[in-house]
Amino acid sequence: MLPASRRDSAIGRLDEFRIALALNLYRQEHGEYPRALEQLAGVVDWPIPQDIFSGEPFGYRRDGDGYVLWSVGPDLHDDGGVSADEAGANWFEDGDIVWRVEG
Repeated sequence: MLPASRRDSAIGRLDEFRIALALNLYRQEHGEYPRALEQLAGVVDWPIPQDIFSGEPFGYRRDGDGYVLWSVGPDLHDDGGVSADEAGANWFEDGDIVWRVEG
């Protein structure tokens, strides 16, 4: 059995994938990514998931023509979309779980 933090990290990545799908649909309809995740309401017929670690919305910001989407991760510290790899930390313990799309 996986430790809870590893299981929750996998769930967080799956939730990021679902949000990425909604972001792509939004971009197809509007020609660009939204400024905020709240704009995804009504784009898909499922609720946009909350971050499994914080219980709050995932972090999100546009980055050029792309975006950065992140979970605070198992350390429960919002690093502003900096992954453990970027921070030189242990992926399972430190840093955010980041989904980055280049524009």
